[in-house]
Amino acid sequence: MMKETITLDLADFPSKIQPFLKNTQVFDSSSHSGAQVFYLDQGFYLKVAPKGQLAQEAQLGQWFWEKGLGVELVTYLTDDRDYLVTKAADGQDATHFLANPRKLCQVLASILMHLHAMTPDDFPRENRLADYKDLAVSNYQAGTFYEPALLPRFGLKTRQEAYDYVQAYKDTLTEDCLIHGDFCLPNIILKKDYQFDVLIDFDSAGWGDRHIDLFWAIWSLNYNLGTDGYGDYFLDCYGRDKVDLERLKLIAAFEAFG
Repeated sequence: MMKETITLDLADFPSKIQPFLKNTQVFDSSSHSGAQVFYLDQGFYLKVAPKGQLAQEAQLGQWFWEKGLGVELVTYLTDDRDYLVTKAADGQDATHFLANPRKLCQVLASILMHLHAMTPDDFPRENRLADYKDLAVSNYQAGTFYEPALLPRFGLKTRQEAYDYVQAYKDTLTEDCLIHGDFCLPNIILKKDYQFDVLIDFDSAGWGDRHIDLFWAIWSLNYNLGTDGYGDYFLDCYGRDKVDLERLKLIAAFEAFG
């Protein structure tokens, strides 16, 4: 999401990155992730993070672009920091398509059905589920707790309840498909008439449990629409035969420590 116009000092950036910043308006589009994200009005995004943090994102982003699911990666440079330049998508993120929630649910379900049905043998990341489980434990030990993940529909209210549920049922998660891992509306780009364009932000992508994507779709619909009235319709569109409600609850517990 574009914010106010800012001015950057070219001298603060490596020579390979400077041409993208010349003669362009720059908007700060950073979010809560910790990385700096700038929209350049010549049609690029520049992401800046501590050295080494964007290497995996660059590799995954390139793979998704080659499969027709992501934006083109223009350049990745690791220097004093990491710099990632991508082309801007043609459409807008799905938060701009809230006027017809049922149509939006249908589109989100269709995108996930396509992604989850893919069986590539060249995906460049392994052990996504192992990392996912380890992160929840380490974040619990560090005192992390993201209470908004515990939507009322899941029946978990406290930090300890969520962690106890993780510990009791963590082994029921499976690596059953390729997932995006952060399937929220801002990471889904649509064109007019709700046509799918691309996905963005692949840092959490990999082989994992489909319910991670299903959870974030439901959570994001709730957050952006201000109601939990469309979560069940979204699951209907996706296919109830592929949904385990207890595993969705488990993902909510995990994401409270994500």
